[in-house]
Amino acid sequence: MVSSQTEAIGVTAAAFTPLLGALGLFIWNKVWTGDAYTLNLVKCSVGSLGFVFMGLCTRGATWLGGADDVAVFWLIVSSFVGIVIGDNLWLHSLSVLGARRVILIDILKPFIALIFAHLLLFEGIGYATVLGMCITLAGVLTVALEREGDAKERTDGRGESPGGESPGTVELSDVAADDGSELLPADSPRSGRDDVTGVTAVTAASTTEAVASSALRDSRMRWGYVAAALNVAFDTWGTVLTKEHGVGLNTWEINVVRFGFAALALALGAVFRAYAQPRIHAAMRRRRENEPDFDDVEDGGRRRARGWHGVKPGGSNAFRLPDLTRSQWGQVLVGIMFTTFLAPGLGNFALFKVPSLAVFSTLMCVGPIYALPLGYLIKGEEVSARAVGGSVLAVVGVIPMFFWDHIIA
Repeated sequence: MVSSQTEAIGVTAAAFTPLLGALGLFIWNKVWTGDAYTLNLVKCSVGSLGFVFMGLCTRGATWLGGADDVAVFWLIVSSFVGIVIGDNLWLHSLSVLGARRVILIDILKPFIALIFAHLLLFEGIGYATVLGMCITLAGVLTVALEREGDAKERTDGRGESPGGESPGTVELSDVAADDGSELLPADSPRSGRDDVTGVTAVTAASTTEAVASSALRDSRMRWGYVAAALNVAFDTWGTVLTKEHGVGLNTWEINVVRFGFAALALALGAVFRAYAQPRIHAAMRRRRENEPDFDDVEDGGRRRARGWHGVKPGGSNAFRLPDLTRSQWGQVLVGIMFTTFLAPGLGNFALFKVPSLAVFSTLMCVGPIYALPLGYLIKGEEVSARAVGGSVLAVVGVIPMFFWDHIIA
């Protein structure tokens, strides 16, 4: 049975873990110019070195002495499903759906954790816990949606960024204006039959292309939602496995196994990206060039070859580090210290101090709350009254989650 003092320490640690993660994200957003996969590999590799150092400092010669084969195996599984698969699904869904939709789906994570913990860890479900979860998550959602609304207000007033179109705003009537053609009136001297036929053909081709583009966009959105939902399930499952099989290890030992394996898996993926994948694409391109394909649309009386946009060896899919200055690399390392070293270290410490996995998962969702003061201090972003109200609501929700049982006891 966990004492109230130990539980209070765990709740505090879990509540401050998202703050450490948010600090690193703000730093990376400022200086990182590479892709997300490379950043994931760098932060897992550097973080693993820090976990090795702290593990040796805290356990010395007995480092990983409590890690039997079963525990290591399941921690590796938790790393694979939670970090290697889960993080990549999250990054993909974020790029396709945007932060607002992903946050809406992430709100389901504590409730999935509640079910997993009841079925796999045999944790009880209390009405006060569920009530507190709902209140806190409602506050987090209020803050997240408020920040999204502020971002939209800074656009050109139609929900579109200046100079570009938002997904789903393409109208068929806009396509003809964008293709450079003119729709001439019937009494125009240039409105002969050939001109009308040509304009009609171009317009029809553009309309077909717009419909195909819309269908592709809808398909990407559907798969984005699938990726976000799978991330919620995999990440929660990884947390359950960590809590179930990491009991005999301290937080640094747990993290060195999880992030060390993730770094190894991502490094193998980077080798594939740098060498195998471009060569496979090049071979497929050569095969396509020997068997050309054509579009169905006429282009100036000639059929236009569609071609294959492959990737040459060393092309855009090849793994490479971004070109950063020493100062920028220093900032990246500081971000890694917060997000990939201190945050997981504090988070896994809290995982075994908070009796309820659902409460732990709820507290890990309060990142948008910390984005308010960080955005104000770092970027000078204004904080609205609605966002402050949502933050207060999120804090109020902790009361029934933690204090209710102690009040009525």
